[in-house]
Amino acid sequence: MSRAAVSTLMFGALALVLLARALPADPDENAMFGAGTQPAAVSDTAGNTAGSPAAAAAADTNGNAADVRGSDTDAGGLSEATLGHDDFANGSVKDDPLQIGGVVYQQWYMDESLYQSPGNSAMSMPLQVDTYLDARPNDRVRAYVDARLIYDPTKNAQDNPSGGGSNYSYLEAGSSSSATGTAAGSSNPTVVLDQAWVNFDVDRKAFVTVGKQHVKWGTGHIWNPTDFLTVQKLNPLQPYDLRLGNTMVKVQMPVEGMTGTNLYAIALLDNPEPASSVGETGGGFRAETLLWGAELGVDAVTRAGEYPVYGADLSTPLGPFDFYAENALLSGDGYPDYVAKTPTGPDPTLASFYGINKINGPIDQSVAGISYDFPWRDNRQATVGAEYFYNELGVSSAKMLPILIYEGQYTPFYMGKDYASIYLSAEGPDEAKDTNYNLSNIVNLSDGSAVSRLDFTWLLLDYLTFGSWVAVHYGTPGGELNFALNTPAIGPVINGNPTIPAVNVASVPVEVGMSLRLSY
Repeated sequence: MSRAAVSTLMFGALALVLLARALPADPDENAMFGAGTQPAAVSDTAGNTAGSPAAAAAADTNGNAADVRGSDTDAGGLSEATLGHDDFANGSVKDDPLQIGGVVYQQWYMDESLYQSPGNSAMSMPLQVDTYLDARPNDRVRAYVDARLIYDPTKNAQDNPSGGGSNYSYLEAGSSSSATGTAAGSSNPTVVLDQAWVNFDVDRKAFVTVGKQHVKWGTGHIWNPTDFLTVQKLNPLQPYDLRLGNTMVKVQMPVEGMTGTNLYAIALLDNPEPASSVGETGGGFRAETLLWGAELGVDAVTRAGEYPVYGADLSTPLGPFDFYAENALLSGDGYPDYVAKTPTGPDPTLASFYGINKINGPIDQSVAGISYDFPWRDNRQATVGAEYFYNELGVSSAKMLPILIYEGQYTPFYMGKDYASIYLSAEGPDEAKDTNYNLSNIVNLSDGSAVSRLDFTWLLLDYLTFGSWVAVHYGTPGGELNFALNTPAIGPVINGNPTIPAVNVASVPVEVGMSLRLSY
C-alpha cells in the first residue's frame, strides 16, 4: 500500500471518528461553558495569550472586577439595589478596558566562512519593535491591534546589505537566523501590521474573530505541513515565531455535550494574495475532539484557483511518552517533479538545466514524532524528542537547489523528500529557573546535509531576556542545510552581460548570534 493510500485511510478514519462522536448527547453545562470547550488560545508575538470570551469572563469575575463600596453616598447611589444591576461587579463593564504593551527584540548574528577572513564575514542586526493595544470593554467583546517596526542598521534604505557582505544571500535564504516576517526587498525601516482583530460571541455559543490574526493548525514541532492558513513556513530553529498574521473571519462553535469538541469555519481574505472580489476569497473548515485521551483533528482548505488541501492530526500519550502526527493531502493534478539535466549547445539557458515531470495528487506530506519529559535533576525538567517528515514534493539531489532558487521555488526545510530531527530542551541549574537550553538537530536525509543549533536564554530583570546561540552546518557541501552556491553564467550574453551572471556563495559552517528581548 502506498504512502498516499495510507494517509488517505488515516484521514478517513479520523473523519469517521468525529462523525461518530457527533451523535446527539444530553447537554452538559460544564462542557458548554467550562475550560474544556473554551476556544483555543491564540498567542500573539508579544507573548500574551488571547483566550476565548468565556475565559476572559472568568478572569474578569475572579480577579479584575472593581471594588464595590456600600458605605458611602456615591456607592449607595450607584448600588445594585438602586440601579437594579451593577455592571462593574458583574464584569459587563470595566473601569480600565485598554491595555498597552509590546516587545522590543534586538538580534545580532554573523556567519564564519572557512574561505574568507573574519573581517569579511556577513553580519546582520535586525531590530523588531511590536506595540499592541488590547481593548476588552466587557467579557464578550475584545479588540487587538499589533503593529511592527523592523529596522536593520546593516542594510540600506532598499533593504540591501550596506557593506555588500558576500554571504548575504545565504543569510536570507538558508540560515537558521533569517525570518523577520517581511519579504526581502522591503524598505528599511519598514512598518507592518501583524494583527488587527475583533472578537465577540453570538449568544455565548459561537465565537467570532474578524480581522488579521494568527491561527495555527497541526501538531508537528519542527515541520508543520497542515499549517494551511499561514503561507510562509515556520523557521523551526528560530526561538520565536516572527511570521505575520493573515486576514480572515473565524467562527468557532463548541459542540454542546461533547467536552473538547469544536467546529471551525473560516473565510480567507488575503491568503496568499489580497482578495479584491468574492471569487478570490478562500475558505477552511476544521473539526477537533477528544477521544480516549487523544486529541484528534481534521481540516480542509480551498483557495481561488487552487485545488483543495486536506489535513489530519493527532496528539496522544503513550505511557510515559507523548506521540504526535499530522498528515497533509494535496489534491489535484500537475504538481512539478524537478529533474536535473545536462545542457547541450552554446549559451545554455536556465531551462536547459532541468526538466519537469508532472505528478498527480493526492500528494502526501506526513509528520510523526515522539517526546519524553523527565526531571534531569531535582526540580528541573527536560524534554527530549524525535521527529520524521516525509515530503513527496521534495527533491532527492542537492543539484536541483540552485535551479529552484532561480525559479523562486526555494522553501527552507521543505526542499528534501525525507527529514529527521532530534531535539532536547532543559531548564537551567540556576536557583531561580531563569535560564533555559535548547539543542536542535535537523538532517535532510535526501541530500545528506545537516544543521545543529544550541540556544541559551537567560531572563534578566523580570522583563528582559538575553539570548545567545551557535549553529553548525555540516554534511554534503552544497546541500540544503550546508548551503553553498557555485553556478556558471547562464544564458546568452546581452550588451556584454549574461542573462544570469555567475554566482559563488561560499559554505558557512558556523553561525553565531545574540539577542535581547524586552516585553512590557
